Amino acid sequence: MMEAQAQYTERLSRQRPGLFVVLLDQSGSMQEQVDGEPLTKADYATAAVNDLIYTMCSEAGTDDNDRVKKLAYISVLGYNDTVRPMLVGPNGYGSEMPLDIQYLSDHYMGIQEVQRSVYNQQRQDYDIILAQANYWIDPPVAAGRTQMATALLKAQQIIQGWLDWNAPIPPMEPGQAPRNQCFPPVVINITDAELNGEGDPEAVAATIRSLGTAQGNCLIFTCHITKDRRQPVLFPSSPGELMGLHPTAATMFNMSSVLPDLIREKSTKVTHGINVPAGARGFVYNADARVLAEFLRWGTKGTM
Repeated sequence: MMEAQAQYTERLSRQRPGLFVVLLDQSGSMQEQVDGEPLTKADYATAAVNDLIYTMCSEAGTDDNDRVKKLAYISVLGYNDTVRPMLVGPNGYGSEMPLDIQYLSDHYMGIQEVQRSVYNQQRQDYDIILAQANYWIDPPVAAGRTQMATALLKAQQIIQGWLDWNAPIPPMEPGQAPRNQCFPPVVINITDAELNGEGDPEAVAATIRSLGTAQGNCLIFTCHITKDRRQPVLFPSSPGELMGLHPTAATMFNMSSVLPDLIREKSTKVTHGINVPAGARGFVYNADARVLAEFLRWGTKGTM
């Protein structure tokens, strides 16, 4: 009898790539300016998604042909009154189908100067550096309602297509293992959680978390952005830690996955050494630009 796989241990590889579905809130409330900053919540969120893709492409390594390894596939969905794919595919339009990072590395919209926050362990503070980086999504959008349940339902459909045993989307390439052997798909939802759309996002999130592979159930990580500059709440383990915060913070907590131990151990990359207790959720509240970027890198690099 085949020995059961230890869950959440499979690292991403060309043979066993992973899927990441990023949900980017582009509703009207995202146009709020962050306190004390010249940027809006939409500016922060868009920049963070571009930085995530850039980081995944630049740190995946290269194959024998000096091309980025196809360790992961990405789908980015922007949502407000509608849900639409944000990454441009081979046909020149927003791609409904997840795109591999090798393709994305070769096909970006342009190059822009960005500010990067690099943590200085000795000073326990950040250094700001300027760098040139590719980008894939531009400009930031903020209009309409927050149709989060619809966006999650689309993410569910993408995941089900990815895991389809008979006709996976996109099709498996030569040498790739069946996707039920891969690390389970990860959904990352970036939102200010001003919910005013139809449907029940908690119910759809529960369905997504019930899907998965032999490596474990699908994971949902949520980054809740606000315009306040208060101390963020990182990886809470109970709703009580969110008392007195945004009215929908508890909803975002409930939607987010409990962190598997192996991933929880790596969450100190975001907390800078502070241990995260068992039962903690993949959820951060009141994320500024630095926390948002670190959270997204943690959510993907832990499997790469």
